[in-house]
Amino acid sequence: MEELSKLHRQFPTIAGTEGKAFFKERFRAQNWIDTHTEPWKPRKDPKGKHKGKAILVQSGALKRSIKVLHKDRSHVIIGSANIPYAQVHNEGFRGKVKQTVKAHTRRKHQRALRNGKTVSFLPQKVKQYSRTLNMNIPKRQFIGDSAYLGKRLERKLNARILKIIK
Repeated sequence: MEELSKLHRQFPTIAGTEGKAFFKERFRAQNWIDTHTEPWKPRKDPKGKHKGKAILVQSGALKRSIKVLHKDRSHVIIGSANIPYAQVHNEGFRGKVKQTVKAHTRRKHQRALRNGKTVSFLPQKVKQYSRTLNMNIPKRQFIGDSAYLGKRLERKLNARILKIIK
């Protein structure tokens, strides 16, 4: 009986660890699993620059940001901490975004001509300006409620209970 009460106290920690692992697995599998598997939409890459690279992983910051944010006896909250673009990728976004480009200087560069000569360009100063972009970021869910995760937690808990009872 004492072992069952110990398991009851440990369950939020077990659920948090299992949930965090499940959400991080979504980056490796590049899909979302709820009642069925939903693969992430592939990125548009006309030049093949990102061929073979994982979707939503550039620096790994988004994946590393998945943490247990709150835990008590009755529930666990797992989320992406301090990453402003996490919600946009998880839920998708379609709309206009105003972007401000700061003043900067374009670097000097050289370009080779067909006749073998090179042409140098002088640095150019660019003034600050704003532009409006139409953004269409597809939904690539990696965190949220999942029936599959619920069943996985249930199986894990049942296995631990059977081990204690036997």
